[in-house]
This record gives sequence, structure tokens and C-alpha cells, in this order.
Amino acid sequence: MSRHHDVLGLKPGATEEEIKKAFRKLAKQYHPDLNPGDAAAEVKFKEVQAAYEALMKGDQGQNQSRVYQDPNFDIFQFAHDMGFGFRPPTPDITENIEIDILTLRDGGKVQVAYQRMVTARHASAGNVFVQTMPQSVTTEITIPPNTPVGYKLTVPAGGNVITGKAGSLNLTVHAAQPPGWEILDFIHFRTTRKVDAFTAILGGEIEVDLPDGTRVSVKVPAGTQPGTELSMVKRGLSDVRGRHGDARIVVQIEIPVVSDELRDTLINLGVRGGNPT
Repeated sequence: MSRHHDVLGLKPGATEEEIKKAFRKLAKQYHPDLNPGDAAAEVKFKEVQAAYEALMKGDQGQNQSRVYQDPNFDIFQFAHDMGFGFRPPTPDITENIEIDILTLRDGGKVQVAYQRMVTARHASAGNVFVQTMPQSVTTEITIPPNTPVGYKLTVPAGGNVITGKAGSLNLTVHAAQPPGWEILDFIHFRTTRKVDAFTAILGGEIEVDLPDGTRVSVKVPAGTQPGTELSMVKRGLSDVRGRHGDARIVVQIEIPVVSDELRDTLINLGVRGGNPT
């Protein structure tokens, strides 16, 4: 058995298809991108590569050798073509980003932390290898005043770096959920507020602090029932399609503790418990 056959775990006389199959398996097992920082795996990968090139005679072997030394060779595409199951990363990165309500309204600068992939070519023994590593990045972006939900921001050269060329970081703006509120359909605010029983029965007003810090009075109609939703039109968020959301208050009736004196007063007024007869 030749040393090259031994490296690939093959018997003498192995067919071209058997050589390719063995190379795929071992190249995937020892590839530097799949074993970052493992020097032994890198050495083994080079041995596997050399054995494969030596066994692939004729034009096919020559072509394979040129592929590794081609400065435009992309190891990701090669790996995909060889059946390893992954494709090269795209240069651009597309992400969503959540911005607090006040910054959306007033504008400001925001720090964005994310990870991108950086590929670099390394030459060794006349061959060119492409190694990919994750890179943690923090960049500062500017949010314009009155930024609508769905607004898109682009950071040039903020994307993945593919052999020296950086793509763009493309961000879509969404609102971060404010404390005590939920966001519906990206633009509506909703929360629950307690309303005392007398205000619900007789009508009145309650004070509500909106997510942007504005305090407003909300009218409670007489006879308001539990679960009633009170809407403040256009007090929510706007989006890039021109919609403007509402702020919605779901009423939770708060039943007071009734003293004997108040109970007697209510009875005299004709308010009685139980079902009417």
C-alpha cells in the first residue's frame, strides 16, 4: 500500500470515486475552518490534500492542484461542491434592531454590537487556504428624530469581510417594548389599568403615563365594563407605510372594600347584590 493510499485509508487500486469519497470525508473532518486553533488538524488536512492530489492523476489531478493555488479560489464554494453541506457567507448582513421609544422620537446615537465573519487567505507550501473566523464588532449608528418603525439603516463596510472586501450591515428599526406596555402589530401600545368601580359606573377620567413619558387624561364612559378597551388615537408609533398606531388601555375594574355604613347607603339607593327577581 502506498503512503498516499494509507493517508486516505484506501486500498491499492482504489477507484477515482473511492478516492474522492475518502477525500471528502477526511477533508471535512480535518478542515481548519471546522477545527479552529487545532494545529494537528491543520497538518492532517494538508496531508490529506497532498495524498489526494498525488492519487488524482491526469487532467483532473492537475485541475485540483490549480484550484488550491488559484487566488480566486473560495473554500466555501469548494466545500459545497464537494458535498460538505454549507455555502459561503454572503457579504451583506441583514438584522433587526430595537430602539427605545424616546430615541425613536428625539433621535440620537446608538451603539450596536454584533458578530460578522471575516475570511482571510493563507499561503502554505504553495497552496492557498481560506480561513473564516467570527469577529465581534461594535459600531455607532445615528437614529434620526421621529424615526418610523421599519426604517432601514445601512452601515457601509459593516458586513462580512470576504477576502478583504466588506459588505454592508443593513438594519431594520423596530421599537423596544417599553416597561408596562406591550406592542401590537409593531405600532400600537397596549396596557392594563385599574379603574375603581365608582368611576366605571358613573364615568370619569384616569391619568395615564404613555411610553414616551407624556401624561394624559383618558375619559372613562359611564357604565364601563371590565375588559373594555379605551383607545387614544394616534398616540402610538408610526411606520414607513404611513400608519399611525394607537395607545390602548384595557380596563380592569377595582372593587373597593365597602364599609357597613356605605353598604347601608347603597341598599337605601336600591343597589342590592344577587340576581334580580
